[in-house]
Amino acid sequence: NKLFVIKQGDEIKGLIACIRDDFDSQMFGHNCYRIAELLVFDSNFTTISQVVAMLVKAVEDLVPKNSYFSIAISNNSNQFDKVFNALTSCGYYYIHTLLTFSSIKKTFEEHSGKDGRVKIRLATPNDTDDVARIAGGSFQFSRFHLDPYLDNSKASQLLSQSARNSIEKGFVDVMFVAEIDSKVVGYYSAKKRFVKEFNITIGDLVISAIDSNYRGHGVFSALDSKIINWLSSNSDVSEMGTYLGNTPVHKTWINKGLGLIRGVHQLSKRLQ
Repeated sequence: NKLFVIKQGDEIKGLIACIRDDFDSQMFGHNCYRIAELLVFDSNFTTISQVVAMLVKAVEDLVPKNSYFSIAISNNSNQFDKVFNALTSCGYYYIHTLLTFSSIKKTFEEHSGKDGRVKIRLATPNDTDDVARIAGGSFQFSRFHLDPYLDNSKASQLLSQSARNSIEKGFVDVMFVAEIDSKVVGYYSAKKRFVKEFNITIGDLVISAIDSNYRGHGVFSALDSKIINWLSSNSDVSEMGTYLGNTPVHKTWINKGLGLIRGVHQLSKRLQ
């Protein structure tokens, strides 16, 4: 992990914190770093650009050649637009924007899809291969697949392995699977975390995927209602995210009255 600050006299002008993602590095076969914090304590665009450039160069100079960096900037952050533009000036590529919605103890009627054939149940270890298969073939528009610096086949392997780990290693608190005629056709996972500063438990919807051969049957809607109800019973507030271009999911959540709370812009860079 790398952590730097820039000072002018006794005044701190900016901070950067960079973390190596071991799992991503293993899956893609090269060093993958995530900029977890990038803070600039100034409002002048020229100063912000200079501070961001110096901070980014500081961490880039310490890692091996051909390393990969990613960063996510919330549009709720102060001066996010200036930081965004400063990063693009440093060679960072804009991938996509992740929209996050929120629900506070809302519950919804659970159903069995459009034709009554969808059955929702808790995932078991016996579902691991089916879930991994669906994950590996359902995310052509994921952040990893949209990134020109990452290999698409390895991105699919990463998502497949991540789904497998969710069951085998308990990386999520709950996973529901959807069946049609006893065949697993989709899954949805979630986890929760206690935030002591606010004395509340926040539930996060982690990831969902539907078998491409079974879309249009109401599988996602059935899974979505089931897992949001679980979060309502196990957390004080829940958050769920999807990409800007995923209109069907936006429509589902908007129709359920969920509120849009932030957009996070994702950028990346591959060192030459």
